[in-house]
Order: sequence, then structure tokens, then C-alpha cells
Amino acid sequence: AEGPIFWGRAPAMQRVRARLQVIARGRLPVILGGPTGTGKSLLARHYVHPRSGRRGKFVAVDLSTVPRDLVGATLFGSARGAYTGSVADRKGAFEEADGGTLFLDEIGNLTEEAQKMLLGVLQEGTVVRIGDVLERRVDVKLVVATHEDLGTMVRQGRFRRDLYMRLNPACTVQLPPLAERRGDLLRLLGWTARHLAGGAQLDHLIREYRRRDRKSTRLNSSHLVISYAVFCLK
Repeated sequence: AEGPIFWGRAPAMQRVRARLQVIARGRLPVILGGPTGTGKSLLARHYVHPRSGRRGKFVAVDLSTVPRDLVGATLFGSARGAYTGSVADRKGAFEEADGGTLFLDEIGNLTEEAQKMLLGVLQEGTVVRIGDVLERRVDVKLVVATHEDLGTMVRQGRFRRDLYMRLNPACTVQLPPLAERRGDLLRLLGWTARHLAGGAQLDHLIREYRRRDRKSTRLNSSHLVISYAVFCLK
């Protein structure tokens, strides 16, 4: 059974699966690379975290959606009065994920200051909230993802070399684009349609289709997925 992840038969995905089986259990960070939409967050949540052996929570932060001036507080927490609007002490993602897994999506979006602070956490195993001096020990399985090549970003001066090495590039797993999984496309389409047909993820789109076209009264999630796939493959 595929479970929540469609692995398919493509050799590239089988290599990803075999590699993640090993490095998910270790203490070292994991870097997930690959184009947008290849399932990096899905793998982090439904494969790496369950196999990490940790009992804590899975916490995810999409760094592409966090305002630059709030990245520090989001990741490391903040003390009351640390910035305008900060009316109480607040845990950051590292504290929330203590004992579990922290997934940082689009790690390449980190500011220079946040990169420096992240390096400190990885080196010392402690976090200091913004505006505070108390060191709090944290233990997380760190998984980061990016659609960019971190090695290239280092050479371009956009990502700290010491942080890159601390993230351990030897534990990088590159997810293949769909172009390398052509033999799986039809099975992937059917698997996606079956999973969505039983859920409410596309209900709002179905209602909109029906509102615009009264002939679409029998439209369901499977039809919508198939129509979208045909459109993409034209």
C-alpha cells in the first residue's frame, strides 16, 4: 500500500525512499531538494517524522510566507515587549517542536540575521527568544526544504557556508521532477483522484463549477482532478 505518499515505480523515487529510510532515523538534519510541487512537505510530515522515532509534534514553517521582520520571533520565540505588538512571551517553532520534528520550507528565504541565529541553535542546542537572555535547550529533528540549490547559493554569497555545512549536505535528498516519472503519471492521477474524492479539499471549486454551469451537477473531485491533469498535459 502506498499510504499517504505515492512512491510509484520510477527508479528515482525508489532511491529517494531507500535513502530516507536510513537518514530519517538519525539525529542529523535532512535537506529535501527538488522543484516546487514534488512533495517535500508531504515526505517530511508523513515519512521522515514517523520514522524519526520521536514522540514530539511535527511543526512546519513555510519561510516564504513569513514577513522578514518576524522570522526570528517565528522560529526562536520572543519575550514580551521585544517588538511592537508583542504583549506576551511567545514560544517559537523550535520550542514547539522540542522532542519532535521541525520542518522549515524554503530555507533559502532566511535573512542573514536569521541564518546566524539558526547556526547558533544548531551548534549549541539551545534557543534564545528575541528580547530575552535565557537559553532554553531544544532537541528537534530538523528537516529543511528548498527548490534552489543551496551549494549555488553559498557560492553566490546568499547563504552562509558554515550554516550549510552544519545542515549537513551529505544528507541531501533530491526529489525528481514529474518529467522523470512519466511511467507513473497515469497511476499517480488515479491515486490522487481516489484520495481527493473522499475528502473536502476541492469542494469549494466544485461548488463554483456548479454555480457557473448548471449542467455540472454530477461533477465531483475525481472529475476535477482529471480535467486539470488533461489541461496540464496539453
